Amino acid sequence: MRYINSYKPAVQAELHRYYGPDPYDINWAFPLHEDTLKSERVILTPFRPSIHVDELWKQIDAHPALQHWLPFEIATKDGLLATIETRLRRDPGAILFAIMAHHPNPAGGSTGTLCPDAHAEQVHQPSKAPASAAKTTMGMGMAMAMAGVIALIKASPANLSAEIGWVIVFPAFQRRHVASNAVALLLRYCLELPSDSESESANANAATRAPVVGLGLRRVQWFTHAENEASRRTALRMGFREEGTLRWERVIAPGKVGNGIPVRDGDPLGGARPSRHSVVLSLCVDDWEGGGSG
Repeated sequence: MRYINSYKPAVQAELHRYYGPDPYDINWAFPLHEDTLKSERVILTPFRPSIHVDELWKQIDAHPALQHWLPFEIATKDGLLATIETRLRRDPGAILFAIMAHHPNPAGGSTGTLCPDAHAEQVHQPSKAPASAAKTTMGMGMAMAMAGVIALIKASPANLSAEIGWVIVFPAFQRRHVASNAVALLLRYCLELPSDSESESANANAATRAPVVGLGLRRVQWFTHAENEASRRTALRMGFREEGTLRWERVIAPGKVGNGIPVRDGDPLGGARPSRHSVVLSLCVDDWEGGGSG
């Protein structure tokens, strides 16, 4: 039987394309329920490179050691732009959010870090309570500032599932429950049911309250490096259940911490790029309806 293979590696786009189209197209396979992505402490807004990438790159560049657990290396702002555009925006199963929060020191400049995989702050359990109607300067007139980013990836309308990743919190906002609140908002957005008149009436309990409208997913998962205990503990505190370890789950960049097992001679990618074992955790619809804890 005759056959052909027409595969060709993707051609790198011109740099200006990494800022995305204008107006910016989030290219997301699900509806975006903005009120569900707000709370009294944080707002999640779609990441737009023209607005957010400078601050994100400043934080990453200032603290390169904190890329420790990332499976890839971000060496330049151009590289960051390319990663966001090619790995996230062009994938309809992924969306990156900027986390907006009250600045702890409005008079001073913020410094920041990258907390790959997850973070080590105290964590609130996800709440099924309705979202408060948020303002640009939520609560006592305090201004909001970019506190980090967070993403949904590997989202599937067919399987009603998604994964939380790219949890990045700047140090000026750490230990202020920013990341835990951001994760809780994504869980609510993913696991609450879609809008209908009956559910909206049940959820909206005051004029100042917005109805909780979600995607109705059945599963939200969390992957982390098998040696990243801080990320694993964070997921467990948020109510995720640990399901097991996937051995040799992904190939990572040269110099990154792998699984410690040398690759065999003749490996197609060579010995410079190790693999890692990954722990997988999940929070599913039955956990959520039972109170959000595993």
